[in-house]
Amino acid sequence: MQAAVTYGQSDLQLKAISYIEDNTENVFKTQGFLEMSESAIIEILKSNRLLMDELNILQAVKEWAKINSAVLSKSAELIAKNVVQHIRLSLLSPDELTELEQNNDKNNFIPVSKMAFAWKFHALHQSVTGDEQTRLRRGTRSRECHQGLKKWDA
Repeated sequence: MQAAVTYGQSDLQLKAISYIEDNTENVFKTQGFLEMSESAIIEILKSNRLLMDELNILQAVKEWAKINSAVLSKSAELIAKNVVQHIRLSLLSPDELTELEQNNDKNNFIPVSKMAFAWKFHALHQSVTGDEQTRLRRGTRSRECHQGLKKWDA
């Protein structure tokens, strides 16, 4: 995936994404995932077909940011700033979002605007047309709060 993104190889990128979509959990646990660039991670997170729940995706992104933080001598929050924009917090339950928000108060890993968007979805129970943040992924664990969300294949 990294080579495909770096060298603009769209055919290779499509094949890599397809493999990652079908093997998301295994891929996200590899050293290769931890060594991917920000742009490669973003391309992966754009997919609706990832076979992994959003909480696990968030944990993988945090681990990726932590490793890259040590390598690049920058804060994990700065490393992940653009990547976290592709985490779909609206897919989390209100209880999960509350816990995440409490933990986030300690390190500000997730921007307040992302939290506010997720809370707005939960308050209004409305998907935003054309916004992938309110679209289920293929691997999203079913939650009661998902009523009104677009399915991954819709």
